[in-house]
Amino acid sequence: MWRKAWWETRSRVVISGLLLVASLLIEVFVVKEGTGPGTGYDWFLKYAKLAAVLAPLVAVTLAGSGLNSQTHWGLTQGMHPSTVFLLSMPISRRRALFTRAATGAIFTALYILLSLGLFSLMLPMLGRQGVEWSQFLSAIAFISLGSFAAFGFATFLATFLDEQMAGGGAIGFICGGLGAGALLDWSNVHFHPMSWLIGEMFIRTGKVVWPLVLLMFAAGAACLVASAVIVEKKEY
Repeated sequence: MWRKAWWETRSRVVISGLLLVASLLIEVFVVKEGTGPGTGYDWFLKYAKLAAVLAPLVAVTLAGSGLNSQTHWGLTQGMHPSTVFLLSMPISRRRALFTRAATGAIFTALYILLSLGLFSLMLPMLGRQGVEWSQFLSAIAFISLGSFAAFGFATFLATFLDEQMAGGGAIGFICGGLGAGALLDWSNVHFHPMSWLIGEMFIRTGKVVWPLVLLMFAAGAACLVASAVIVEKKEY
């Protein structure tokens, strides 16, 4: 089951890896050409904002198709090739979904860790001040929380929509959330979602917006539970 999940995910992992390399190269160029007395943490926050946008998109890409009833990208009629294999296995549908989703979640977590970790290690090499562990871990925690909500929603959509519709719907959900956050950032409201999402608010003020934390976690968890219920009751 794990080997099958990897086979179905590896092309998406390669795409995510290329995205990671591209984002790091762009930010390395920005740091090298950048001027000003900004601290290492200021440069780290600039990259964290990019990571906060890319990580949920990677999560959607790696969320997988679960027990999808459509063929690849929904271009033809019939069951998804992996569905025939999964339904023939002497395991529960919930376990099949868990294996597929867990594979995507592991690589999503690796993307976030490598993205922020490699950039923080590059800062001293580029002549900039490094970041502290607390600053690094804060960004990891909050970006992972936002990505978890996106991951759960994408998995939920994939259990009853074809891959094209599920992916488009999840990306639209992310873009809508980021757009709403940008409007708040530009307004006179004291709360800035991007500052919260990259962990800057916690580092600067020590404040944790618990209702938002619980909402993001509950949204991702509820979507994953709903996904398990759907695949168990669905007729293929």
